[in-house]
Amino acid sequence: MSFADEKKSDVYRNEAVEASDDVLEIIEYSEAEQKKIIHRIDRRLVIITGVIYCISIIDRSNIGSAAVAGMPKDLGMNTQNNAYAGYFPGASYLLSTWYNRYELGRRFAAFYVIGSIANAFTGIMAYGLMQMNGVGGLAGWRWIFIIEGLLTCVIAVLGYVFIPPFPDDPNAHKTWGFLNRSEVNYVIRKVEADRGDTQLEPFTLGRFFQGGKDWKCYAFGMMICMCTIPAYALAFFLPLILNKGMGYSVAKAQLMTAPPYLIQAVYQFAFGYVSDNYRARGPFIIFNCVLEIIGLAVMGWAPSNGARYFGVIMTCCGMAANLPLVFTYQSNNVRGQWKRAFSSTIMVSMAAVGGIIGSLVFRPQDAPSYRPGLYTCFTGAVLTLLLTSFFIIYFKRANKKADRGEKILEESESFRYTI
Repeated sequence: MSFADEKKSDVYRNEAVEASDDVLEIIEYSEAEQKKIIHRIDRRLVIITGVIYCISIIDRSNIGSAAVAGMPKDLGMNTQNNAYAGYFPGASYLLSTWYNRYELGRRFAAFYVIGSIANAFTGIMAYGLMQMNGVGGLAGWRWIFIIEGLLTCVIAVLGYVFIPPFPDDPNAHKTWGFLNRSEVNYVIRKVEADRGDTQLEPFTLGRFFQGGKDWKCYAFGMMICMCTIPAYALAFFLPLILNKGMGYSVAKAQLMTAPPYLIQAVYQFAFGYVSDNYRARGPFIIFNCVLEIIGLAVMGWAPSNGARYFGVIMTCCGMAANLPLVFTYQSNNVRGQWKRAFSSTIMVSMAAVGGIIGSLVFRPQDAPSYRPGLYTCFTGAVLTLLLTSFFIIYFKRANKKADRGEKILEESESFRYTI
């Protein structure tokens, strides 16, 4: 291999100390071998965690279907008898530890895309299972929990066996059929070269809450809050908007919720892929905010139902693509494992706040125009656009100061913010 070929392949030199002795092993991976390693991580992390996320959405969404089928009455339940399990923050944080900053966009997008499949078909699945009402002397809602509960248990066992721990875990290479020690060490060196925070410091509350001193953590939290308002609003009320707002029958409205989610899945992944290639997040977030604003306007004020439905698709694409982009934007620009953990906690908490707001904005008394709900979603998109614009300006100025040696970013001389 010539020197030019070696440079083109961007070979990483991997140093690993084998457990059997203290001899330093140096292994070189070609570009093709590097891609194989990353693809193996994709299959283990992105696909499996995405499938589990999909199942969690189905389980969570079908609580409403079970309630319609009589679960609260049979069990004497109310809203205080259940709780939300925080799968998403752990899964998203685990993903961020195995990839460098410009590999994350398409991975987060793929993770969300798999969840979008659940949004498209959860109602259809629940309807089918409810038809088993009376089979074996059990109510239809019980069959929802039996079938989906069994599926959840099977997926959970697969996750326990196949999902690796953090890359710096001494047992990461022992995950069944995953990477060997030197390949895991290659990943550590690659991520370390990108952001320099692979070495996990011992946990203390003080170190964890140290991230709370950085205003960016709260600004990113506000961004994701504004993004989740329309996301949750459409997830909860799209059938109602199609039925009461546009005049479609109940059955047709339910069926018409699937195409926007399927289209948004393709769009979502495409933007994650492109943003990785361009190594930028902010401009794509702004583009999607504009698309969402136009979509909301068409959805609310277009004269024909066909145009309004097209507005629904535009809105779904814009808001859906921004969800993984904002999470990736945060992960790219917050350095240090405990600081990113704190920031991720703020992000997920604020996303929940946005979900609460989104679940309340399309009120029955506002039909058929639903103006208050549309105005709220408008506000969320505009604020996201403004916050992103501020970040772009701030990050560009900070990077220029760092280039001139006037400022150290995120406690690392080599770190630069992602625009």
